[in-house]
Amino acid sequence: FLLGVCGPGRVRADAGTDARASIRRGPGRGRCVAERRELHTSYYVKGYNNGNVLQGVSTLDLIMMQRHLLGIQSLSTLHQYIAADINHNGSVSIIDMVELRKMLLGYNDEFPKNTSWRFGVLPQDFTGTDISSFMEVSNIEAIQDGITIINFEGIKIGDVNEDIKLNLQDEPIVIRNADRITFRIDDVAVNKGDAFSIEVTSDNMDALQGFQMALMCNDLSLVSVDGAALPVSDENISFTNEGLLRISWNHDRSYNVFENEVLFTITFTTLSAGMISDKISIQQTALQPEAYTGSELKAHELNIEFESATHKSEINSLRIEPNPLTTQAAVKFTLAKGGETVINFFDVSGRLVYSIKKEYAAGDHAEYIDAKDLLSGDGVIYCQLVCNGYTSMQKLVLLK
Repeated sequence: FLLGVCGPGRVRADAGTDARASIRRGPGRGRCVAERRELHTSYYVKGYNNGNVLQGVSTLDLIMMQRHLLGIQSLSTLHQYIAADINHNGSVSIIDMVELRKMLLGYNDEFPKNTSWRFGVLPQDFTGTDISSFMEVSNIEAIQDGITIINFEGIKIGDVNEDIKLNLQDEPIVIRNADRITFRIDDVAVNKGDAFSIEVTSDNMDALQGFQMALMCNDLSLVSVDGAALPVSDENISFTNEGLLRISWNHDRSYNVFENEVLFTITFTTLSAGMISDKISIQQTALQPEAYTGSELKAHELNIEFESATHKSEINSLRIEPNPLTTQAAVKFTLAKGGETVINFFDVSGRLVYSIKKEYAAGDHAEYIDAKDLLSGDGVIYCQLVCNGYTSMQKLVLLK
């Protein structure tokens, strides 16, 4: 009999007795042929593939699972429910998110209680959402001479947004690509034994939902990864003995990011002297570098750039005291060069709520701001200082 498989895999055909049919690839894409079959014997047929576990899987799938669990946007097809049921227990829960995150961060190289693919017998209805209705085994009561055709549809576990690209000629898989987002790191020299922190910044980004990337860190020992504008924590990272740092981050809300705002910091100790740009590089094969924005979850290619000291801001410092703020705070800043300076205050949606525009000479300055001018209640405000084309940003917490 002839087996048609939509999705990579092998097909197992066991006889009702102890006999087993031999399976080989047949003519055509995704086809297998069973040989040495015994006529008038019952068989069951099931697909199997447990390879390329991260194929088609990314942090974007985690975001979709989270939105489903929070009631923001539910999964809509049986295909999505099967793909999101990471631990193969017949439901979608936070445990499935935990297991998928472990895979992305490299803690596991296969799903502990599942295979990389599951194969559904065709025809069957994939428009429902009841996982228990999923049929994976085809039974042949009594095989007859001639050709018996059985079709399967493969579902890649973890690929909730169904964006996997298959090429049965083993050519490279084309990864989705869109507008590039760049994370920036100041490139400075470090000495052997130094402990140093890298501040990761970017350009303006609206409604950042999540990102993922892997960095190869040569002759560096990781101390910590600490959140700043983005609440990145230990649960979002892994670090191997070979120096591979994986980061997979998403949150239950989106974040508006301002130019030169510190997103998170990475602290290392170095085992040898050199420039940071010689020690850190993006590693595309371990985790595809991507960022996701907007309610439509647009995927962007993620890049790392190193900036020399000559590109550092002419604003030497910006701080707000006290922070958190209850009634009044001082915005203190130092300018390397004088000129027209704008101090903007934005709420978390990016709306401008207050602004100061003045001419300042080079040196130290302070402006005082009342809480009542910013928000009527508790919340977060972003203070942006712009002078001579350079920008600095600080987050201000208001308590009433």
